[in-house]
Amino acid sequence: MSDEPAGPSSLGPGCHAAPSLRFAIGCVLLLTLVACTPGVGPSRGGPAAPAAPIAPTIGVADVGIKKTIVIGITSPIKSFEPTRTGAAGGTFTLFDLFNNPLFEPDAHGAPQPRLLTKVPSLDDGTIKLLDDGRMQTTWDLRPDVTWQDGAPFTSADLAFTLRVYQDRGVGLQGSAPVSYMQSIATPDPRTAIVTWTAPFYKADQLGLREFWPFPQHLLGDALEADKAAFGNLPYWTNGFVGTGPYRLIDYGLGENLVLNRVDDYFLGRPPISTIEIHDVPDTNALFASFLSGAVDMVSEGALPQDLMLRLRAQWSASGEGSVVTGPGSLRSYILQLNPQYSDPPEIASDVRIRQGLFTAIDRVTLREAIMPGVPNTSADSLIPESDPRIAIVGKPFAVYAFDPTRAAQLLADAGWHRSGGGPLLNQAGAPVRLEVRSQAAQAKERSIAAQNWRDLGIDVTENELSATLSTDPQTSATFPGLDYRASANLETVLGRLQSSVIPTPEKRWVGDNTGAYRSPALDRLTQSMYGSVDPQAQVRMLKQIGETLAADLPTIPTHFTISMAGVRSGVHALTDNYVGTSVFGGMSRNAHLWNRD
Repeated sequence: MSDEPAGPSSLGPGCHAAPSLRFAIGCVLLLTLVACTPGVGPSRGGPAAPAAPIAPTIGVADVGIKKTIVIGITSPIKSFEPTRTGAAGGTFTLFDLFNNPLFEPDAHGAPQPRLLTKVPSLDDGTIKLLDDGRMQTTWDLRPDVTWQDGAPFTSADLAFTLRVYQDRGVGLQGSAPVSYMQSIATPDPRTAIVTWTAPFYKADQLGLREFWPFPQHLLGDALEADKAAFGNLPYWTNGFVGTGPYRLIDYGLGENLVLNRVDDYFLGRPPISTIEIHDVPDTNALFASFLSGAVDMVSEGALPQDLMLRLRAQWSASGEGSVVTGPGSLRSYILQLNPQYSDPPEIASDVRIRQGLFTAIDRVTLREAIMPGVPNTSADSLIPESDPRIAIVGKPFAVYAFDPTRAAQLLADAGWHRSGGGPLLNQAGAPVRLEVRSQAAQAKERSIAAQNWRDLGIDVTENELSATLSTDPQTSATFPGLDYRASANLETVLGRLQSSVIPTPEKRWVGDNTGAYRSPALDRLTQSMYGSVDPQAQVRMLKQIGETLAADLPTIPTHFTISMAGVRSGVHALTDNYVGTSVFGGMSRNAHLWNRD
């Protein structure tokens, strides 16, 4: 896979510089302004950069004529192939700069057409439930969308995209909606008729995470020539062409990207002429660059939460910028329910043990410790408090409010007893020992819960997983006690609890249900919700799903995080159109409207 730049940078007419040189030029210009700020560490794969924040690379010819926005991230953009993008460092919320989804949510989360003229509906027949149990949706494509090389965007591109996902020789992992798609017919260039193997509840909400369109005119021949090499084509890096408002000009090894606006973009010519995306692995250096004004915008997830909360407090007083928030991920403890690995074994065999452990966690203190003053972070439901559906879904986990006395009684009812201030003993009279693990980023949350359990007399061992071990399939499936994890959204949460995805040695430990939870009732409810196109029925089933999980407790939800992005004053972006991680690329979904003074 080639990492050569795709074209000239925006240093000025006819000029070109390698990413490290662009980086160095900006740093020299800023030395007198930020001499006391933390230095930027070495760029991945290149020489060490000067010890100063980064700066925009606006050439002399651009001053007063062109407008540039500089965005900071903390992980490189490794590929524009959707299964390799990852979510770390603030990268995946920027992909609407490059490509367009079929649907985008509005400020309230309701789907709106982007590449299509309208959202399919049962009312007008563009969603049909077939007599044999399948479903069809008709997509009417906008007539004015083109790829960034000028080729028209047609229904053939959508049919080609599904073909790529379905071709086992290519090996791209499709999303849950893609797995429900049987075929895409193309009666004309503007019409695509999707046949689904069964009704799917998100058929009218397909964002880039669910369905990333591929250009047939650029990739069709390559697919026929060598399927195995398809995922390593230069197209996925320095040769990328999408339908978004900004076209890649310089890939910069995925660490220093330069994008130019698409003048004939179908939603209107973007006011910003150039966007630069800089990967600064050192979060303190990126923070200093942001404060100094060298960076205009920090992508969602690029900076740790404590720095963003500090920045929010500082800027709310000074007016130097804004920190905007959106719904984040659900954080939960996964309990080991496989008797072969569960230790202590009562975790798997007795729900009262799980109830006692849950009731012992001071979740209010935990939330205030990591997100002081931030509202709507309670995890008493599968959906955040800001979601209007909560009025029907309810808060089934609220019954496990922090109560050490009740927690001790639940454990005692299950046979775990404590005498005075001594250790908690199991039925055999041996001290109860419990292993709790997480990655380093969740150390504070893990330690708060661990201390709550120690207060009950449990001998708790805290283990911190390396990035390598946390993604190792066998390690993820064979933990003995509790494993602290993040679940990005509702579909991910429920998908990880299906009996069909329990990892086993026979499956080479592949599967997301690492706690080995088996519930035919939950399997049926989840599949029924996935198969419903009635929003009211979906909410009713979600209520039953929440009640089922609250009764069985295969996981212990602690809180919802919030996603935060920052933008300096004078840059008009995010504050009017930001919804957070609910969609892939969501932060940039209205990037064609961004502007600056």
